[in-house]
Amino acid sequence: MPPPPQTALVRYGYGVLSVILAAGVAVALDPFDLEGFVFVTAVALAVWFGGRGPGLLASALSILVLRYFFSAPAGTGSTLAPLTYFAFFAALAVLITLLSESRHRAERSLVQTQAELEAQVRERTAALQRSNDQLRAEAAERQRTEEESRKRATLLNLAHDAVIARDLDSRITFWNRGAEQTYGWTAAEALGKLTHELLQTTFPVPLATIEAVICDEARWEGELRHVRRDGTQLVVASRWSLQRDERDAPLAILEINRDITDRKRAEVALQERERELRMLVDSFPGMVLVANTQGIQQYCNKRTTDFLGKPPLEITGSDAESAALVVYENIHPDDLMPLAETWLRANRAGEALDYHYRLRRFDGVYRWISSRAEPLLDEHGNITRWYILLIDVDDQKSAEEALRASQAALAHVTRVATLGEVAASLAHEVNQPLAAIVNNANACLGLLQAGTDDLGEVRDALGDIVSDAERTSAIIQRIRALARRSSSERTPVILADLVGDVLALAATESAARGMTIRADVPAGLPVVAGDRVQLQQVLLNLVINAMDAMTGTNGADRVLEIRARQDTGNGTCVATVSVQDRGVGLDGVEIGRLFEPFYTTKSEGMGMGLAISRSIIEAHGGRLWAEPNRGPGATFSFSLPADPASET
Repeated sequence: MPPPPQTALVRYGYGVLSVILAAGVAVALDPFDLEGFVFVTAVALAVWFGGRGPGLLASALSILVLRYFFSAPAGTGSTLAPLTYFAFFAALAVLITLLSESRHRAERSLVQTQAELEAQVRERTAALQRSNDQLRAEAAERQRTEEESRKRATLLNLAHDAVIARDLDSRITFWNRGAEQTYGWTAAEALGKLTHELLQTTFPVPLATIEAVICDEARWEGELRHVRRDGTQLVVASRWSLQRDERDAPLAILEINRDITDRKRAEVALQERERELRMLVDSFPGMVLVANTQGIQQYCNKRTTDFLGKPPLEITGSDAESAALVVYENIHPDDLMPLAETWLRANRAGEALDYHYRLRRFDGVYRWISSRAEPLLDEHGNITRWYILLIDVDDQKSAEEALRASQAALAHVTRVATLGEVAASLAHEVNQPLAAIVNNANACLGLLQAGTDDLGEVRDALGDIVSDAERTSAIIQRIRALARRSSSERTPVILADLVGDVLALAATESAARGMTIRADVPAGLPVVAGDRVQLQQVLLNLVINAMDAMTGTNGADRVLEIRARQDTGNGTCVATVSVQDRGVGLDGVEIGRLFEPFYTTKSEGMGMGLAISRSIIEAHGGRLWAEPNRGPGATFSFSLPADPASET
């Protein structure tokens, strides 16, 4: 490092001080005659420490000091020696000054050069230190990056998906274990290969289009077809991501592939099943709809569109209100409100709906529809949607009406035939009160012609006439009720009255046949809802059949019992009426065929009585059956549900 610069005063002070010191030394060494050497030394010191100017000053001052203090005494007569001495001294001083200055300059140059070299060394050392620090930082960063890369690679190797990294030329730079398991090639076999050549990739669109998307959006997703090492094909859901460096330049592409081959097969199979199911639903002999809880259709099959004459989008379109009206506006006005109320009740209760109503076809004709709706419930029991089946039963309704009309006509014929069987007894039953009426009338005429004053006998005779007339009228009314052909009418029926009417009709016949009819009808039996005449027909038919069955029995065994009781069937209250005889029984008779049309055990029977009786009972929601007795004879019974309106 060079010394700090000195001021001119200090430098020239070195020249003056060196001369003063030299003068003192010369005085001290005067006996030795060394003053010239001393002053030359002073000049050299002045030059060394002060430079050329102070050296010249020291030379001049030395000459003056030598001239006045150390020169030869005056008067010696010789001036040449002093002048030569001073000239030689001056030349020597100048030479010393020049040499000292040159050496001093060289030393300063060396010092400066050394300082510069030291500065350069320090600078190069600092640069090397900085480079070393940077290298150490880069090494640490590289180590950290490698550690992160190892961790990332470890994590990627844990993934079941195939993770592939490739450069911009599509050469594979990373291949995880998932890729090994998916495709069959090891990482060593796959690294450096062109991914699309190795996997024989089939793209959904041209590769250039995908690369353009990658450049613009830095990502792409789609489905690709690849070929495994064993030659089998697979479908993958592929996601590509463009990786960039710190300068935001494209660096590599990270590709993640998930094998969805099995899922695609399942989707294809599901689509095929859906197509088959749709074909099945479209070919189903009925209209199928799916509706939400508001009754808005979400799906309908082809038969629905054919029936309504509307395209599917108008029935299940995005406009929910219009879609709902397509069906509702075609419901018969008389059926719309009852159907809506039934729908709301079923929707609140979460129960299946079964209803019949009329729906207008595309040609404007109303057709009877049987509707069956089943709710779909979630895990909390809430309705999420309804599955509805509509079946056109208009032809069936017409056939049922025709069948009911035929059954009614046949029932009427059967009733008339039944009356024919008891006609003789009924005629005798009517003749008795008529004869009594005639006798009482003649008695009254006789009393009146005799002019008797006792009107009590006349009054009694007239009372008998009225009583016999009412009895005759009741018999005729029962006969007319059974013989009259009228429409069915459901009314509350008291079983005790029903049994009483039948007993009145059969009393004369049973007496003529020598048979006894016993009735056990307790009070408090539930009231049933039904057609009184039809139920009389059933019970009368069973009574006549029972009497026919006991024709060949002894007189003591000719007992017919009618019993009524209250039962509970399937949790509901029912009334059961039984007719028990002691006749031939059911031995050798196929009980299952007893109620078939035209099946009879009588030589002159038509085989329609029991068939019609069963149809009447079943139409009333009841059941008719037969069973053999433990002893002789058989028991025929029918049960009818209690009338809910009468119970309340």
